[in-house]
Amino acid sequence: MLAPGGRMVPRPHRCLKIDRSKGTWMNQQRVLQGRCLCGAITVELRGAPGPMMFCHCAQCRRSSGAAALAVLPIAAHDFHLGDPEGVLRGYEASPGKSRHFCGRCGSPVYSRRDGDATVRVRAGLLDLPADIPRGGHIFCASAAPWDDARDDLPRHARYEPGRAHLDQERNEK
Repeated sequence: MLAPGGRMVPRPHRCLKIDRSKGTWMNQQRVLQGRCLCGAITVELRGAPGPMMFCHCAQCRRSSGAAALAVLPIAAHDFHLGDPEGVLRGYEASPGKSRHFCGRCGSPVYSRRDGDATVRVRAGLLDLPADIPRGGHIFCASAAPWDDARDDLPRHARYEPGRAHLDQERNEK
């Protein structure tokens, strides 16, 4: 929720516990909130998101203007969007995949594949706790030559394990 002046009003929540060995959220009572740059679009994540992934594909680089795009996958039924002014816009970046953004300020908000039960929320929108689990880097084979990420997270040439079937689906279209 936004208070006058565009300030986020925190909702009460219980503490979050993370099982670092699995990179998952143990307490699903946490509500993460966020908004676009101009505040016209708000988001709430009311369930446990998956680990944060850093995508280096050309589409993510172009849509964000950054070396990589940090995304949080979450079940669509746990994702709640506020767009009272109707400024959300979408773009089908590739067949069956839409990227949604604020039509006023241009902030990327989320992406979703047709028929997918998961929404990939742009983590930069959120007022995140410092201990969100990070899962790794994807599409490293497409990374910009000047992108020199120096952390110890796993790196994958394309999709992370568990989503590799999307390569096959993409080839069939």
